[in-house]
Amino acid sequence: EERILSGMKESAHFYQDALRWNGRRPDLTLLLVPNVSAADWLSAPEFVARNRVGAVALLPGAPLPDWFRCRLLAGVASEPGVA
Repeated sequence: EERILSGMKESAHFYQDALRWNGRRPDLTLLLVPNVSAADWLSAPEFVARNRVGAVALLPGAPLPDWFRCRLLAGVASEPGVA
């Protein structure tokens, strides 16, 4: 948990506050980590929606959270799996 929280402090919050696109802050800033089980609350959709930051486990062969997949594809593809 300490490493993930440190990463949030050192990068996710920094980017959330610093980056702009056409004068707008990012809608969401996520850390992609190999394992989020030590701080799984950072991957809860309610936490992410409320704070606009979070963490998602990204491992080969591991399923992505449904909320992340939907958020990632929002406005990009008409259906999941369609590019």
